[in-house]
Amino acid sequence: MRGSIVKKNHKWYIVVDSIDENGKRKRKWISGFNTQKEAEKKLPEILQQLNTNTFVDTNNITLRDYMQLWLEDYAKPNVAPTTYDKYTYAANKVSEILGNMKLQQIKPIHIQQLVNKLNNSDVTPSTVLSYYRVLNTAINQAVKWQFIQYNPCVAVTPPRNTKNKMMILDQDEIQILLDKSKDHVLYPVIVLALLCGLRRGEILGLQWENIDFFSGVIHLENNLVMANNESILKETKTSTGRRAVDISSNVVEVLKKVKKQKMSYKLLYGSSYHDSNFVCTWEDGRPFRPDYIPKAFAKILVSANLPKIRFHDLRHTHASILLKSGIHPKVVQERLGHSSISITLDTYSHLVPSLQKSAAEKMATMFSI
Repeated sequence: MRGSIVKKNHKWYIVVDSIDENGKRKRKWISGFNTQKEAEKKLPEILQQLNTNTFVDTNNITLRDYMQLWLEDYAKPNVAPTTYDKYTYAANKVSEILGNMKLQQIKPIHIQQLVNKLNNSDVTPSTVLSYYRVLNTAINQAVKWQFIQYNPCVAVTPPRNTKNKMMILDQDEIQILLDKSKDHVLYPVIVLALLCGLRRGEILGLQWENIDFFSGVIHLENNLVMANNESILKETKTSTGRRAVDISSNVVEVLKKVKKQKMSYKLLYGSSYHDSNFVCTWEDGRPFRPDYIPKAFAKILVSANLPKIRFHDLRHTHASILLKSGIHPKVVQERLGHSSISITLDTYSHLVPSLQKSAAEKMATMFSI
């Protein structure tokens, strides 16, 4: 393999001649140099990369190939597994539309067309924004790596982030849900979300040593999350996330019943039982995958003839019931594990207009006008 420097159309090129495995001559043109000196300086490095199969042709690399390179060489070493999974999913979705284009040929109009196409699909606005942000982050890195000179995303107005509308069950609907799901394997999961306000990952990461039956307290320390298509138990790192949540006597009884059932299943399954120590599992002890919960929950709602809501809306229902019942927002914040009370108030204030009315009426009784 040898290389030479050639001038063509006012640009300098590195031309590399080699012989492939079939004995045929191959010639590769590598462009992007403004001066002969610049090309000569780069020639030894490129020859070494070609000899070690580490060369990346930045002039011809497609967006799809670049996104895979970015995921492997940048994202994987620097982000958490769950974030890497989200980046991978977003990269694949973006590549379905723009993947065959060369990275250097992508202009702001192409990014705008991508956003428009996603907005006109069944993808939610918040998801479109997340795809855009991943693409923007990846292309920013391409600029730093000198693949391209500028990021076309910066000339595009980011898609709007429209929050998912909260759906809150009323008291009758809550009772129907509890009654209809009582014999379902997800019953304890639903109870912990609805009556304790726990997140899905917190529920699935709950282990028996985290429950103080005598005091009626759950100690939240872990989350079960999806990463690389597998369930991974992660320690909760924030101080507000690692918290103690008081539970009612009826929740204690539900959990005691679950524990008793597990002892029976352990005898039934014998050596094939998975003694995982998780609270919420299949009959054979295998923990639920996080992605199973919303699918199964949706089917329960249909069978109970209840409104279509997300599993996370059970947590919202829990919070709204407490606030409407006059429980102090600080207590609600602590139960939910929000990092500040302002998050709790910003999230739920519109759900409790009765609090505004109560405040107005209280002021009216204090003064004569």
